[in-house]
Amino acid sequence: MLAAQPHVSIILLSLLRQDETRRCIDSLFSHTVLPFEIIIVDMGASEDIVRWLRDLETSRAEISVIYNSENVGTSRGRNQGAQLASAQQLIFLDNDTEVTTGWLEPLIDAISSDPSIAACGAKIVSDDGMVMCAPVQIRSTFEGDALIETGLEFTRLIRNDDPAVNSPQTLPWYPTTGLLVKREHFEQVGGFDERLFLCEEDKDLGLSLSRRGYRTAYIPESVIQHHHVRQDGDYAKIRNNLGVILRDVKYFEQKWQCKVFIRHTRAYLRHHGLTDPQIDNIKRFSFVNTILEHKLNLSELIVTVTNRCNHRCAMCYYHEHLNSDRQELTLDKY
Repeated sequence: MLAAQPHVSIILLSLLRQDETRRCIDSLFSHTVLPFEIIIVDMGASEDIVRWLRDLETSRAEISVIYNSENVGTSRGRNQGAQLASAQQLIFLDNDTEVTTGWLEPLIDAISSDPSIAACGAKIVSDDGMVMCAPVQIRSTFEGDALIETGLEFTRLIRNDDPAVNSPQTLPWYPTTGLLVKREHFEQVGGFDERLFLCEEDKDLGLSLSRRGYRTAYIPESVIQHHHVRQDGDYAKIRNNLGVILRDVKYFEQKWQCKVFIRHTRAYLRHHGLTDPQIDNIKRFSFVNTILEHKLNLSELIVTVTNRCNHRCAMCYYHEHLNSDRQELTLDKY
């Protein structure tokens, strides 16, 4: 039994990846000061993990586990966790994350200070200190008040200390990689839409809250590390089930009358370990993920060549002589 009423209920899904779940739980105990409980929703994919979770539940009063005999999906699993939660603040956290020192208080402060805020998202960073999720990467297009398309766009590497990702903002939705939601508002919209099995549930929740007049806020003072472990084997087969993804995307787009997307530049994916053949496969076969091929225009090419070498090549000569009279031709006129 818990010594104090939990201030927050932290909900994790367990689908294989035992080491990642263990690391996430360890970070919660190391870096969370306020009273909390952890609710783990297991999808029944491994008897070994179930045995480990039973031992964990016995040894830790703060941990409760829901045991499913099969994979019930992301939305239903998180709803199960929310139903068991005893706190008025719910935190949905991916199990391949680690929280950092002082991660929780900024989220609690923000959501407690403004009754119009129903959800708060943390800044998500990678192992090498690059930002993996912030408002600058969440793109939405509106026509009047109507949302036309929304999704994630990764075009450049952004460091944790970049000013572009270090100011609070309001946005239509935020990923459930690290998201705090007021329980009363979560229940008002009916929780996660369980017709979404694998993806788009975070967008749907945010838009449902927005339709009720509530806001989703980005709080950069809260930092969560996302290891984003490479998907291989059985886990990859489950997470990359094309038929399920197609069904989820189609349902979401029909429900909200807007398109969804994910966009990456080739350089961004290379930085995260993908090879060109792997990127080419994504480009050929993915119907949601678009690869943005960066093409230099002439003025960029001149700057690139001139800045990268000291040789007197033809391009530098061309650049120098065309600009002999700055009033006649400037770089932006190339």
